[in-house]
Amino acid sequence: MKRPAAAWLAGIVVVGTALRVWGLGSEPFWLDEAHSANYTRLSIGELWSFESPFDRVNPPGYILLLKIWSQAGRSDEWLRMSSVIAGILTIPVVYLIGRRIADRRLGLVSAAVVAVSGYHIRMSQEVRAYAAIALLTAVALLAVCQLLAEPDGDDATRIRPGRPWSVRYEGLGLNRPLTWTDAAWTAYALAAGVAFHLHNTGVAITLAANLAVGAWWLRSRPRPARFAHNWLLANVAVVLIWTPWVPGLITQLGLVTESWWVPAPTVMSVTESFATLVIPSFNAALPWSGRSIGAVVLVLATAGLVWRGIRSLEARFRVVTALFALVLPVMELVFSVRRPIFLVRTLVGVLVPVSVALAAAALRSRWPAVAAGVLAATVAVGSVTYHTSFEKTGWDEAAEWIATGAGTDDLILVQPGNTVVAFEHYFDGDQQVVSVPFRIPGREDRGSSVTESDRRLIAELAAGRTVWLVLNNPEGSESLEPLLTRLGTELTRLAPWDLDVVRFEVSP
Repeated sequence: MKRPAAAWLAGIVVVGTALRVWGLGSEPFWLDEAHSANYTRLSIGELWSFESPFDRVNPPGYILLLKIWSQAGRSDEWLRMSSVIAGILTIPVVYLIGRRIADRRLGLVSAAVVAVSGYHIRMSQEVRAYAAIALLTAVALLAVCQLLAEPDGDDATRIRPGRPWSVRYEGLGLNRPLTWTDAAWTAYALAAGVAFHLHNTGVAITLAANLAVGAWWLRSRPRPARFAHNWLLANVAVVLIWTPWVPGLITQLGLVTESWWVPAPTVMSVTESFATLVIPSFNAALPWSGRSIGAVVLVLATAGLVWRGIRSLEARFRVVTALFALVLPVMELVFSVRRPIFLVRTLVGVLVPVSVALAAAALRSRWPAVAAGVLAATVAVGSVTYHTSFEKTGWDEAAEWIATGAGTDDLILVQPGNTVVAFEHYFDGDQQVVSVPFRIPGREDRGSSVTESDRRLIAELAAGRTVWLVLNNPEGSESLEPLLTRLGTELTRLAPWDLDVVRFEVSP
């Protein structure tokens, strides 16, 4: 890498690092982050269980890595730092993608777009697998681009030109220097295989790569020697890496039919999700009346630029970039016809090819420097709005407030599931914490509501005590109204956070 390009890339990485470290511990864990932290307390046997997986929908790979990471500390900032590192490493990989596809300019602008991407920064500050999945997506995309550019490798792509390492193929009499194409085969197999263990949507990486390589192979004349054989071996390696978790996945597929919580996607919810990828605080930035129009305009404008950027690339890179951007959201939407799985946070890997396409659109414009600057500034708005307006539920403040104000004999009632895990993550009191059965409204008619036996049990526990009721979903409090009526109180907001904390006395 030439010195000016290296200096620019170093500056971009420094900016990206600062944006991902800034305010790392200012917000408490949200529900899923609290579960990630809680799961690390399980043993390896409990995490890697084929009969009773700890999670109904996710493989154990990410939690196993986080468990190792947590041995050095369990603070919120330290646990989030694992995702920060994945987010930072994605930036230079995206630079290499742009450089491989075109030149250093495309690499630098692409890296800059990712570095200041608000949604990528947000996922880089969460104790979830999404930042790692984005990194693996970038590695796989880089590997495929290298394979399409130099399918057989040549002297120009030696890893160490001055001191060539040899690769021997027994029986073929081949002895040649080790090239970046050789490294790309291994990089693709590892990235795609490991992605399966971090999140089930990791299958989109393998699917996109195979579609892209298949399309390129069919159009190639002449077709490179032994490429199809090597590609088959690489995918066999992907399957072998994934195979150890297949029995657990089969169990999960049986469990997942019992309950579900993801709402079915609609045209507007999907549009707003894509708008959120551009500006993470999009929903908070616009009033409700203008949100739908704003989402449509933002998504159409971004899609137009992405399309223009993809069209400006060479044909072999055009297809692979488009497929890495489209396969994951299309796959989730198609699967959602049977079981809704479309979630915007699972799409963070799409930002990798989209950033390259946006950078290409800017550089192919009439005034590339101006267009690149406008693009970086526009994307930076997402970063600014994330750091200034995005807020998570104040579990830390609420837990501290209750622990400080509650007496030793007080009873704390909390919604079950994720809510009680998030509350107990920050609660440092001696009071009794009891889960309250609670149904989330507007979802499928599954889950639990407050039954008569539950009301009798809670009334017995609360008799003659001060009760603190913690709700993460105040809009769904109607299922608790019979309980509150029986206990002689009404649901009122007492705490200034995005949750309800109700305090009331229960007569003996």
